[in-house]
Amino acid sequence: MNRFYASACVLAVHEVAVVESACLLLKADGRGSQSLDEQLKEKLAKSLGVAGSAFKNCGLKGSESRVAAVFRRSRGPLVDASTVAALLGTLKEELLLDLNGHTFIRVREELSEYVDNETLFGRDVAEAFPSANEDIKHAGNCLAADCPTAAVFHLMRAAEVALRALAADRQVEYPDAPLENKQWGNLLAALDGKLGDMRKADWKYWPSKEVKDAQITFYHSAVIEFRDFNEAWRRHVSHARAWYDDSHALNIFNHVKKFMVVLSSKVSEKAITPAYWTSP
Repeated sequence: MNRFYASACVLAVHEVAVVESACLLLKADGRGSQSLDEQLKEKLAKSLGVAGSAFKNCGLKGSESRVAAVFRRSRGPLVDASTVAALLGTLKEELLLDLNGHTFIRVREELSEYVDNETLFGRDVAEAFPSANEDIKHAGNCLAADCPTAAVFHLMRAAEVALRALAADRQVEYPDAPLENKQWGNLLAALDGKLGDMRKADWKYWPSKEVKDAQITFYHSAVIEFRDFNEAWRRHVSHARAWYDDSHALNIFNHVKKFMVVLSSKVSEKAITPAYWTSP
């Protein structure tokens, strides 16, 4: 997301106005034809430096160039207080006009932490499902920018990464296509089959019946969650059948986050767990 540092731009215009006022006072006092003293020159250079950096960081190249031009002009010979006051007055107006020529989005304070956050779901999820990180970050940006339906779309993309990791973890394979080419329905059906095999397996493959039950419960719960994601949100948002408001999208965000945190405790894109758990 392109960030705009409003406070820095406000400060920059203020700094320019302060030096302009000082020069106007000299002019009113009959000293407008005098050169600036060293203290005022230093203040001028500082204010233009602050302005140049602020508008550069905001990507407003036109304003950045105007500040640079005024800086060069103010450093020339025979430049007096009246000239500097006029230069800064014009610059101030141009900076404000440049700001007026852009449209900015305000992020609500309670959503500021969602902007460009690389670990919105926590570090465990970021490390377990690195392929989902960009979609999770974009989901946060969409929430912050009041684009809730887009946020849900990215959340379903992130969940799909986790679903494919779960299928790989359970060694789901297809003779006709790689795992990444299969649809949600195919993957869920295959995972149901893996769960059925796990239930039928003798508990002697586990240290205890309790460990077997814990493993089956974990994977069964995960498959149920993915099936609910698919039925409740993914199919609808993917095929333009639903719109979501801020509150609904935030609830979905928190639900997917909670689920992926739990899933990351056992499943990862980076490794395959044993076919039979050795501990719960």
